[in-house]
Amino acid sequence: MTDVPPMVDPEAARLHAELAQEVEEHRFRYYVLDQPSVADGAYDTLSYSVEEIRRIVRSGFELAQRRRGKLTSVDKANVLDTSRLWRAIVDELAAE
Repeated sequence: MTDVPPMVDPEAARLHAELAQEVEEHRFRYYVLDQPSVADGAYDTLSYSVEEIRRIVRSGFELAQRRRGKLTSVDKANVLDTSRLWRAIVDELAAE
């Protein structure tokens, strides 16, 4: 696992470490054990519910408020339907 960069917010550091651990676990299972926990076809398949996106975006805004007050959302809305949905919800919640 990669080192967690120094972060002021302990919750952000915890979430970063959790995500890094999950990515490393998937990488190890795929490349070392040759036993992927996610099918190859699922890597490009994205499926999100509106409530799931709202929950994630709200968490991001809450963390951002405890830091510099800014949240950056990066997407590929020009090619992915799910990214267009994410962008619409991020824009909606940013206005609140």
